[in-house]
Amino acid sequence: MRNLRRFNREEEEEESVFIPMTDMTVSFLFILMILLAFFAVRFSDKDTVPKSVHEELQRKLDEQTPLEAYIAMAQVQRLEILRRIEEALKIEFKDKILVEISTENDALRFKGEGLFASGARRLLPNKRIIVERLADLITEAISCYTVNERDLNYKECNPYGIVIEAVQVEGHTDDVGTDPFNIELSTARANDAFFTMLRSQEDLLSYRNIRGQPVISVSGYGEMRPITSNDTPDGKAENRRIDLRLIMYTPHNREQVERIQQQIRDGMRLAVEEAVSSGP
Repeated sequence: MRNLRRFNREEEEEESVFIPMTDMTVSFLFILMILLAFFAVRFSDKDTVPKSVHEELQRKLDEQTPLEAYIAMAQVQRLEILRRIEEALKIEFKDKILVEISTENDALRFKGEGLFASGARRLLPNKRIIVERLADLITEAISCYTVNERDLNYKECNPYGIVIEAVQVEGHTDDVGTDPFNIELSTARANDAFFTMLRSQEDLLSYRNIRGQPVISVSGYGEMRPITSNDTPDGKAENRRIDLRLIMYTPHNREQVERIQQQIRDGMRLAVEEAVSSGP
């Protein structure tokens, strides 16, 4: 456990960032894993994922370094979490909200005018139930990839030791209005969504990353991160949105992969509690 303390102290001052997957072998592995995920969620209980896909995936996994395999698996797991939430919302709230996974496969996107009236900072009353349900779906989906009070067998539900670093509720606007106004508006909307979720799931802040920090966070970007041009009304509508972004913990070397996987085997909760109690 002494090594775990040292590891967490070393990590406290670092920012978790995504390591660009420029290596072609990692990219190829990622594509194969996406295909496997695609088959897994679309085949019925009577069907099976083609054996050739399993065999090719396992062969590629065997060829990768532990770091490459971990990073690729984290990206696939993030997509699966987002897809489960997206599909549940589309089933329960069909035609009531437009939600989609970002092209980068790292966030769920809600059209801003689907949740808020134009220029409003508070959720529409009839859309608040959607955000409340979103809180339930998030806590269920991220349980095995965070430290929390649930009685979980991490070795079973998270055998690869994939960890979520942060779940960000982000507000965005179009380019109408001043920068200060848009930043304030987008932050207010993100805050309202966040507090609505927190009232629905009071223990949401108890879901933590391996640093012992709450994974849920809020940010407002105003017009600074458009996903399309603001030159048309449709483009402006695309950019007025709320994003739910998943940021995965990304190790920097093989040793960190081995340490986080050891934490999973030992039980993440105990490892983090010790790191937090030891202080900076």
